[in-house]
Amino acid sequence: MQYNNFSQVANKDSSALICDPTFKKPHEFNNAILEAADNAGCQFLFEVPAELFGFEDSRAAAIKLNVYNEDNQLAFILCDRETGVIHVVSNDEAPSGAIRFVESYANVLSFFQKSTTTSH
Repeated sequence: MQYNNFSQVANKDSSALICDPTFKKPHEFNNAILEAADNAGCQFLFEVPAELFGFEDSRAAAIKLNVYNEDNQLAFILCDRETGVIHVVSNDEAPSGAIRFVESYANVLSFFQKSTTTSH
């Protein structure tokens, strides 16, 4: 199965989600995550530093699980640029630094959203 830069391939233990690690343009990773999240009923929030997860040469993104769920549960998608393997990290498995980063960044974004809607 192929979704933009993602494909599902057989692995010796299970099937793994693989991405095209060469994303030719910077926005291609975000577009692929946006499409995959949307197809799964989730919401792409924003890209986060992969270093928060201990991955140096990777890309990472935060997503909100099930946009119809009011629990605001997060998950993280990590794409290893070297191997193309996708890691999905649940909110419970994510490092506390990653959670704090997402919460802080979301608060900053909501501040800007509020300030643009109240100013004329």
